[in-house]
Amino acid sequence: MHKNSIMLMEIIKNRRSIRQFSNKKIGRAVIERIIDAGRWAPSACNLQHWLFIAIDDETIKRGIIERGKAQKQVLDAPVVIVVFCNMSVSQENYANIQSCAAAIQNMSLMAYSLGLGATWIAGFDIPENIRKLLNVPDKYRALALLMLGYPKSVPNAPPRDNIDKVLHFNQYNQNSLDFPVSVNPSKWTLEQLNAYQEKISRRGGIFEHLNSDKINEIMDFISEKISKGKILDWYSFSGIFLAKMQTINKEIYGQFMSVQTKESALMYTPGLSDNKLLFGKDKIKLQKPDTISFFYRLEHMPSKEKTLSIIQNALNIGGTAIIVTRNRISWRGLWDALHFLKNKKHGISNRYFLGLQAIGPWKFTTPFELKHMLIKAGFNEVSIHGKYLFPISEIINTETFKKKLKWLAPLCRILHTFDKLIEKTGLCNILGETLIATAKK
Repeated sequence: MHKNSIMLMEIIKNRRSIRQFSNKKIGRAVIERIIDAGRWAPSACNLQHWLFIAIDDETIKRGIIERGKAQKQVLDAPVVIVVFCNMSVSQENYANIQSCAAAIQNMSLMAYSLGLGATWIAGFDIPENIRKLLNVPDKYRALALLMLGYPKSVPNAPPRDNIDKVLHFNQYNQNSLDFPVSVNPSKWTLEQLNAYQEKISRRGGIFEHLNSDKINEIMDFISEKISKGKILDWYSFSGIFLAKMQTINKEIYGQFMSVQTKESALMYTPGLSDNKLLFGKDKIKLQKPDTISFFYRLEHMPSKEKTLSIIQNALNIGGTAIIVTRNRISWRGLWDALHFLKNKKHGISNRYFLGLQAIGPWKFTTPFELKHMLIKAGFNEVSIHGKYLFPISEIINTETFKKKLKWLAPLCRILHTFDKLIEKTGLCNILGETLIATAKK
């Protein structure tokens, strides 16, 4: 193998996405070398569709965040290169966008070779405002931001799929970990769900869409149901409930589907403590806990019956299972049915209300089905309590409400109070959006 190819492969493998930068300034000559690498990238018909604007002015960076709705991490980078794409030519098969992407990759590799760190992000909502802010002609579109700086720390390399999973010769061969199209979890395996969460759901905390009031209400209800002794929160996703439980009991164990899911939760969930009681493993590691909690995960599992049996077998004699899940005969179930009816498809959509697809496939249950499954799994003293007849807690947490409907806040508070009154009548036990089941072994 030629020594140049060995050096190139080392650069490719060792490049990391850097988000923590030192205060060391980047000279303009260095920036020009990085841009020079970008302009030598291949482009469709050599049209060189790119335009680069290097930003080192804090006021302009704040303008990109405020007007373009870009991620706040932009402020952490000494220099941000805004990459624009000429949208007036080579639109077939996104050839112009492909060309700019090749330039960004060149610049990222050159930055690493010069001792800098770079992070390629597309985290902004209004590219048109960024274009106007920087006085760029309207034939261009802000495509990406490249954050540059000297790294303060370098993360470990994330895992990569084996080459036999991504490389096929002559025709495609089905892979056992390919994600099914169906939104029905029974069509998935646990391994596929795990792979999906590792790739698609790596920013779990952002996709939970559960506000603190709802979390606190659920935790207040279950706190007296928890048995004394070892507590296991099984298959945590974002860790938002686990973080809350850690404030109640410092000895709580948290088990994620994988190490990657655990690391993502630690990165994005405020208050989640990293300790030796958290682990990622696909089978229950903690033997005979006295309480197993399972928050909003049953609806995503390939087999609800098998899942409840696993929990029952793992519990200590006299232990308590706490299952929090969504109800099919509720406003949420109605929304689900209308969504599928309107879109006439049953695959995972990236536009589903409140981001359930970010966690994986889903199928809600009813309180009657849930009670039957718990008894069948061998549980005793099964009790099911319902909450949230109205979708108030979800609506006030959406961006649309925060931006345009805040004037409805007084009405929402009234409905929320009414919701709590209805909960006391027992009607929510049948029609509430959230079901909280407790059962004894």
